[in-house]
Amino acid sequence: MVTGMRLPFHRSSGYVVQRAGLKLAFLLVIAAVEQAFGWDNAVVHLSFLFAGLCLVLAICYGDRPTAADLNHWDEACWFGLLTCLA
Repeated sequence: MVTGMRLPFHRSSGYVVQRAGLKLAFLLVIAAVEQAFGWDNAVVHLSFLFAGLCLVLAICYGDRPTAADLNHWDEACWFGLLTCLA
């Protein structure tokens, strides 16, 4: 049994997780307001806009989709999946 083998976790990956968590918290607040006022599909539209924004930022920053650490491409995939699931 090999001990001490861990997947490398880059500091920038932690920042991406925090950034995505903040955006998800924002979406949850909007979802609560949406349900209270009876709006329709605000969360779907916002998650789609977040996915598009992350795609634009990934292209502008020159992030690689196959990079070892998390980046804007991963965020775009998460929010794109959230859009498809909603």
